[in-house]
Order: sequence, then structure tokens, then C-alpha cells
Amino acid sequence: MTRDTIYDERYSSAAVEKQKVVVAAPCFVASIVVANTGASDTWIHVMDTNAIPDDESVPLLQKKVLSGGTEFFDFGFGRRFNTGLYVAMGTTSVSTSSDGIAAFLITAIYRTMKP
Repeated sequence: MTRDTIYDERYSSAAVEKQKVVVAAPCFVASIVVANTGASDTWIHVMDTNAIPDDESVPLLQKKVLSGGTEFFDFGFGRRFNTGLYVAMGTTSVSTSSDGIAAFLITAIYRTMKP
């Protein structure tokens, strides 16, 4: 069995985004790929939530993405998100607050947990 047969759901941005509730339910995530299309370096924040959090919410994971760069989180055979998967860009490593300009594309491979 391969990861592709286990994780059969995918989200890919249709346009640049600033934030996204990728999955609004408990899920296992195999990978998240983020491309920064903006003119500035930015931070990507990953949270275990099914709604847009406050700007000052603390991310579960974060990673700096250079202008024009791509970064990824690879969780092997999966990381459990108990509530949902939320991804946002921020101007610092500790805040999802940004200048309001949408500047990233996201692809996530996941599997929603069945009740």
C-alpha cells in the first residue's frame, strides 16, 4: 500500500490566497506544499482548527518562505489534525497577521477521518 492509495483527497489553490481552512473536519495530512508568489519573504502557519482563528493565535507549525520560493511539510504516512487543517501566511513567525495581500498557493494531500 502506498501513500497515494491512503490519501485520496487533495486541495489546490485556484488563485493566490492569504489564508484557508483546507479541511473543516478531523483529518490525517500527508503533505502541504506552499508557493510564495509575493514580493516579500513570508511565514506559513499551520493550525489544527476548522475555523479562521484570531490573528494572534499560536501556530502548530510554521516555516519561512522566501519571495518566489516553495516550502513543504511532509508528514510521511500522515499527521493527525483533530479539528481541521488551517493554513495562513503571516509577516512574522508568531502571528498570522499580514498586510492583507494574498500571496501564496497551497496544495495539501489529506484524508478526512470517517466517524
